[in-house]
Amino acid sequence: MLWRDHAQFGNGHWSLTLYGVDPLAMYAWCSKHGLAIRSSKLTEYLDKHAAEGMSQAPALLYKIAKESFPVLRGKYCPTFEADCTWEEKSTLLRRRASPVYFEFWGSLGDYAREFICYPDVRERYMAYIDHHGFDWTHPSVAFPLIGNICGDIPFPDGIVRCSDAFNAGVKLGLHELLAKIADESEDEARKLSPLLQWSMLEATRVAIEMAEIYRTAKEVDEPPPPLSTALDKRASSTVELCEWAVRHLIGGNHPVHQRCFELGRWGAAFFSEWLDELERHAFLVAHADVLADSLRGMLVPILAKFQPFDIEPERTCALRGFFRRIEVDSADTLAAQSQQIRSISASDLLSAFRDHGASWLDEVVPAVLHTVGELPDMALDWGGMKESILKIFESGCRWPAIMLSQNGRYGVGMVDEPLRSLLVPVQDPNIEVYFLDQKAVASFWVKMTWSELQNRLSPST
Repeated sequence: MLWRDHAQFGNGHWSLTLYGVDPLAMYAWCSKHGLAIRSSKLTEYLDKHAAEGMSQAPALLYKIAKESFPVLRGKYCPTFEADCTWEEKSTLLRRRASPVYFEFWGSLGDYAREFICYPDVRERYMAYIDHHGFDWTHPSVAFPLIGNICGDIPFPDGIVRCSDAFNAGVKLGLHELLAKIADESEDEARKLSPLLQWSMLEATRVAIEMAEIYRTAKEVDEPPPPLSTALDKRASSTVELCEWAVRHLIGGNHPVHQRCFELGRWGAAFFSEWLDELERHAFLVAHADVLADSLRGMLVPILAKFQPFDIEPERTCALRGFFRRIEVDSADTLAAQSQQIRSISASDLLSAFRDHGASWLDEVVPAVLHTVGELPDMALDWGGMKESILKIFESGCRWPAIMLSQNGRYGVGMVDEPLRSLLVPVQDPNIEVYFLDQKAVASFWVKMTWSELQNRLSPST
């Protein structure tokens, strides 16, 4: 990534950041998803100890950086900065850097080029690629692409959970806030320029997935309004997208998800990790009571309706963590606290929600499920999927599975651990496998033979 550094006393220094895939993380991912790996003493060691190791940058990155110094010294004064993860680096750069240019090498380069050249990506998923003549080197294309590579995608599997609605509200709300502040004066716009560019890139990732849900869901009959980078439209276009998300993407039948989105939107300056502690504290002092009242109005009916302490503890770990934070540790305490929840201070309640996020709501509030239309036939790699299923089975898991998500994405994985005690293990992976169709409103795991599954997924063959 080539970026311009605005923090060097206004000198606008240029910097290069090299990224690579953590080999231990890649090994763990391949093992989980059944990719063939040749067994050895090293793989046996990694199976036992990989989770204990820290994330590592590939040695090739250091080699490239070291060998680039003689080339760069001719015109520049190169120095090393830091070795950290993509998430950590992004946090360091948001207030000081403007991403300008990206390039991908090796397997990641092959993936980037194939992704951008795919007709459905250019014509549907990121239609602005053809419209503006972009490719993988442009930040507006590279950031969603990196998110896809890392598995960091808004609305995973095309499903809108409480946590997804909240996180989308935070990202769009922060961009809306920064755009409005930047519109107030040229000086503010100059100070916020890098952060505003990063927030626009995040908002774009959210908008892409919202549009994808619109294309596949029958209930969402109005397309999302586009985001704009034009100075006179950047704030208003974000407002329009937020209003569309509440009315159409989520809909009036899901008030909890609507409140999660709105809470994230209006409290983005506090809930987002992008602002420093002083800025977040100042915002909290000014808006704590309004935000807390909204949160209380959402919590009281939820806690009264779902009786979370009646649910198995292993299914409500996040929920119970939030309860401990607000000093609720039993059903009796909850019954009393539900009536007196307004006694919790606004700052304490909001801080607890910020630290635990909305993921605990996912444990008790069903997701927003849409009716998905028929997907076109796809040329599936049955041989590759079967090989992955066999690898998962040989690794010790007796519940390997093929999964179809709401957004039409196929994958290979395993049945969720809490459900394995309820389901009969696969006896012969050459004959049968589990299948999860998340297009169905009431999705559940079904054990099928390979021929039954092939007939179901490829009805025209």
